Amino acid sequence: MSSPPTLGIIIPAGGSGKRFGSTQPKQYLPIAGIPSIVRSITTAGSVPGCTTIVVAVAQDQKDVVLSLLDEYGIMDQRIHLVDGGHERAVSVGHALQHPSIREVELVAVHDAVRPLASAELWDRLVKGASVHGSAIPVLPVVDTLKRVADDVIIETIDRSTIRRVQTPQVFRTELITEAYRVGMAESWYGTDCASLCERIGVPVYCVAGEEHNIKITTPFDVLVAELFLTRN
Repeated sequence: MSSPPTLGIIIPAGGSGKRFGSTQPKQYLPIAGIPSIVRSITTAGSVPGCTTIVVAVAQDQKDVVLSLLDEYGIMDQRIHLVDGGHERAVSVGHALQHPSIREVELVAVHDAVRPLASAELWDRLVKGASVHGSAIPVLPVVDTLKRVADDVIIETIDRSTIRRVQTPQVFRTELITEAYRVGMAESWYGTDCASLCERIGVPVYCVAGEEHNIKITTPFDVLVAELFLTRN
């Protein structure tokens, strides 16, 4: 049985949590008693082939992260902290420059506020990227989609070709590094790693995502995540 590819995992965690409406960044909010960022880092460390985890955080939050790693017993020599940026893409760009990333075959980028990604999802993505050079998790759209202007429907959008996109997103190291080099040089940040890769012509392969792999964006999301954890 062949060994899994070497994998570097980047976790951008520099957000301020303003949309959440909390006094603390949402990545530090407890989900069933454990902060979201701790859950995400813990899962990342268990992925086969993971040799480095680079977490991008605001400078004034580094001590907070180190304290959490110590409190939850996940201090690991594979974990490195780098400065976050004013945009998510800038944080990822900083993390891609860490020396440990140059040594891996694949790079995964995963939101600190998606604490419920399963081992099975990680496995599908790593296998997909190993074959295709890239892999992102997607879900079908079940609601009817309308294009609206001034509160009036303009058209109904064919949802059969539309997908909701999640993280982790996994790429061959040279592909994502080049995508971010171009994007940062042109101050083009996109909304996820796939959008930067698409922009330079890199085909992005899709695999099945997970409904429970939610992004903690509102207090309601916390309730849903905790319900899932309680039921499972």
